[in-house]
Amino acid sequence: MINADNYKPVPDVECLRYKGTTENSDIKIFVSHRIDFDSEIIDNSLYIPVRCGAAYDKRKSISMLGDDTGDNISEKRLSYNEFTVMYWAWKNVKADYYGLCHYRRYLIFSTEKFPVDYNFNVIEEFINENAVQKFGLTEKTMRKKIEEHDFICWHPVDVSLLAGKFKSVKDQYCSSANFLLKKDFELMEKIIEEKHPKYAPAAKKYFYGTMAYFCNLFIMKKHLFDEYCNFLFGILEELSKSIDVSNYCEQGFRTVAYLGERLLGVYITYLIDGYPKLKYKCVQTVVFEKPQRQVIHIATKREAVVILLLTRNGFVPQTAVMLQSLVSHSNKNRCYEIYAFGTDVSPENEEALRNIVEVNNNCLFKYINVSQFFAHKNLYTKDHVHIETFYRFVALKLFSQTEKVLYLDADIIVNTDVAELFDIDISNKYLAAVKDIDMAGQVGVNGNSKDYLREQIGLLDPYQYFQAGVMLFNITEMRKHCDMDYLVNLISEADWRYLDQDIMNHVFKDKICYLPQSWNVMMNWKSDVDCRMNSIRNAPYTLYNEYLKARESPKIVHYAGYQKPWNNPSCDFSTYFWYYARKVPFYEILLQGLYMQIINQYQSSWNNNQRLIEECRIRINSIEQARATAFPRRTLLWRLLRKVYRYFKK
Repeated sequence: MINADNYKPVPDVECLRYKGTTENSDIKIFVSHRIDFDSEIIDNSLYIPVRCGAAYDKRKSISMLGDDTGDNISEKRLSYNEFTVMYWAWKNVKADYYGLCHYRRYLIFSTEKFPVDYNFNVIEEFINENAVQKFGLTEKTMRKKIEEHDFICWHPVDVSLLAGKFKSVKDQYCSSANFLLKKDFELMEKIIEEKHPKYAPAAKKYFYGTMAYFCNLFIMKKHLFDEYCNFLFGILEELSKSIDVSNYCEQGFRTVAYLGERLLGVYITYLIDGYPKLKYKCVQTVVFEKPQRQVIHIATKREAVVILLLTRNGFVPQTAVMLQSLVSHSNKNRCYEIYAFGTDVSPENEEALRNIVEVNNNCLFKYINVSQFFAHKNLYTKDHVHIETFYRFVALKLFSQTEKVLYLDADIIVNTDVAELFDIDISNKYLAAVKDIDMAGQVGVNGNSKDYLREQIGLLDPYQYFQAGVMLFNITEMRKHCDMDYLVNLISEADWRYLDQDIMNHVFKDKICYLPQSWNVMMNWKSDVDCRMNSIRNAPYTLYNEYLKARESPKIVHYAGYQKPWNNPSCDFSTYFWYYARKVPFYEILLQGLYMQIINQYQSSWNNNQRLIEECRIRINSIEQARATAFPRRTLLWRLLRKVYRYFKK
């Protein structure tokens, strides 16, 4: 459907040129990719990635082919889905075999039979080389099977075995979702009967049977593909003219595409019944749960202050506070690149963090999903430590061409420009870090700790143990000594007390640049019977004295341990946290967390316990006092906190 006003020629690129020979057929399988999602591409010349609805793609410098050139219907993507890619291939590209698959869903060519989920899909986490080999997605394996058949498709699914126990393919369509309407399906039946009568018997048999060919996944010889497209797009055009979707919901707006998906089953039924000599094969389908493009290298600017942190979706509010403190002290004459490693941060939270950082033109924020690096790895945690702590090992792989990286825990507050720390010369060291004052205190009174540090960590001097919340990595030197896999494998080789912190002390102990205590001032947790300071006092005097002076003007405050200001606003150094918390869009969420914790803590313990009542009153008052210096935000949360106190006082 060529529009002369918007016509763009199809690019003259190698992958689109006809390459059929007497020995080898020209096979082109078009992979429909989203324009709002950067998904992985399989390195196989049979697959041709195409952006679906490229007419709407506003990104710049995109090299992937789009379905908006030549004769196309790219602008119909909102209602046609991947059929816009299929139409583009039909009208603009020559081949002997045509195929269609999706950015996360592929036909399997392995001879192995794989277990399936409740929808009869084979589930795999990542698109990587292991998956390519496992499912036979190589050109050699695929070519042999494709050329032996006239068409290949997904193995039909018996809809009576699905969760809805549907009576037929039509029943599955009409009953599986409230936005898929029976009247639209019956309109399609009528169009087939009146305008494509040769397909009507196959349509009736397929629609009222129970075996369904889902998702429009196929590979066909050219003449079959041509016939299918003429049949399919003729009906889709009629449906588009006849169905008024103006009042349909977002998913209902794609009704034409959902109906079109059922037409593949009609055509396959027509071929099987009408041409029994055709050679065809039904195969399994793999669905990749995390098809996003896997980062293999991070390119940083030579002059940039490169910063790494770790986070998870549930910790984004606290991470936002840390970032707010960091950028508030950035030097406008310096360039800062901040990278966050994680596995589950939502796009909305990622955008919120980016907005906090990039409010300064000299600051860049990028979130990197590192799931790929820990698939099937034996990771474990203990106490209050989360699995994300191991993600910093990935720095050795992704920052392979970066000299230095400043690592910062997300439970810190920055009170100065970290460029000062980044500029420290550590050219002959593995990393720079602060001696762990807490561990030094434990060593002073606990022989077991001293023995552990000497025997398992390998420290000749146990007081040289460093704290891993703030570290300046010399990536160049560290990579000479070990790699990411080596560090990850160490996790399961011993019972580490402090997990990755112990591992890094064990591996890099020989060349450490020790920083002043002010660069990582650990908070003093307190309880009814003990506090961290009681342990710290047993550290060597010079180190203890340095820590006390650092507390007076900390460059970085670290809430290391089980007490956190977002759980206990009266804890040590909490005012630093709440000062920046009031500036981030997650402020009310942090307050809500306080409210819920107080409710949960005291609800289960309530037995006219006056001590608990008093503690609750003190905690709520401390929150109110902290709020007094904030922006004049009156939220329901404060009233709720007061209600909690009144409830306990009854």
